[in-house]
Amino acid sequence: MQIDFDEETIFEGSTMLCYAALDGRRIVCRAGMDVVTELDNRAVESGDYIGKEAVAKNLRPYFTRKIENDSFDDEDRNSVTLLVHSW
Repeated sequence: MQIDFDEETIFEGSTMLCYAALDGRRIVCRAGMDVVTELDNRAVESGDYIGKEAVAKNLRPYFTRKIENDSFDDEDRNSVTLLVHSW
């Protein structure tokens, strides 16, 4: 299973969006600002500030796991969402 991520990350309101491709399908990967803030805070606490733009790359393994585990948001299998308690 080859999952490829676009480089572009979009911040839309309180949601971070990025896109992955799997078997010719485009999958929307969403993370709420609570996830983005939590990851950013963990980085700051460890002395490794990464900034919000780099957060999407750091969340890719979690998006990948959700896709590989078929943890899609709906039956159309076109989006996955991360919540603080899910990663």
